[in-house]
Amino acid sequence: MDLGLADRVAVVTAASKGLGRGSVLALAAEGARVVINARDTSALDALAATLPDAVVVAGDISEAELPAQLI
Repeated sequence: MDLGLADRVAVVTAASKGLGRGSVLALAAEGARVVINARDTSALDALAATLPDAVVVAGDISEAELPAQLI
């Protein structure tokens, strides 16, 4: 299925496991470049290692400066 996401950027929070991780994999499979976020740095790094262009922004989304870093 082509969702027209090639070369688009998707930001996914809570990306280290479960639905967030599944969303990252689905978006990447559709050609989107992904920015992944979660508190678990090691899980994010492991996920990013499977994706060619993933950008990791580790941290708690409730921290004041993190949303700006994601953008």
